[in-house]
Amino acid sequence: MKATTTYKKAGESDIWLLGSGKPLVVIHGGPGLDHSYLVDSFSPLGELRKIIFYNQLGSGQDNELPHDFTVNALVSQFVQIVQHVGNEESVDVIAHSWGAYIFYESLKSSHSMNIGRAILVSPVGLTRNRFDGSGERLIARIPEDILASVEAMEANGEGAAVMNMLAPFYFGEPRKDVDLVFTYYNPDTYFKVAESLGEFDCSDIANYLPRKTSLVYGECDIELPEDTKELQDIATLTIIPGAGHFSFAEKPTEFIAVVRQLLTD
Repeated sequence: MKATTTYKKAGESDIWLLGSGKPLVVIHGGPGLDHSYLVDSFSPLGELRKIIFYNQLGSGQDNELPHDFTVNALVSQFVQIVQHVGNEESVDVIAHSWGAYIFYESLKSSHSMNIGRAILVSPVGLTRNRFDGSGERLIARIPEDILASVEAMEANGEGAAVMNMLAPFYFGEPRKDVDLVFTYYNPDTYFKVAESLGEFDCSDIANYLPRKTSLVYGECDIELPEDTKELQDIATLTIIPGAGHFSFAEKPTEFIAVVRQLLTD
């Protein structure tokens, strides 16, 4: 059964709500994806939290970035959403993959957010070199003929089809039938955001983390726990056996059990 969300505005951003309770803001991966690939997998958490999904700038149907874009705009957008939905209440956060970078930078740039718990699912590494390394690991899994098809599809603007073709190579078991479909992907957004990152270094982010922070990886992830090693004296670490980068879709029962425990701890 497909989950149903309720659309609202949060300042200048579109948000989609599901469930009830304490706010839980979800930062999707990418860059260039939208929130929709997470909704069904995360919907069981609506029994515990009011889940707030949103699309990063340049994502979803509104997929144009300004010519003077910098990644700071994505950070500011997230901070404003947290402030809007939280009011005086603390807000929990789940960030998937690339979304963790937005979370890292938001903690460093804004001290006005009231974050209760953070769960980073397959988070990108804390430096630009580590960020690029996960992409290299993914490409190493993909046959050359598939890569050639991807380049042609990107040139034709077939973004969602590209992600649906590549998704199995992110999985722990590439031939496994996983219920995961991408509705939007904008390669132009990916390349523009990646270009604006520069040689970033968030290895000091442990100084800014919420007291309750958790890292969740798939056993066969393209993201590696050692790429967030600076966090692991503070954050708890969970590895989901047999899963890859989309553990919530590959191992849904195990993933939801882990996150439920973290949210109720």
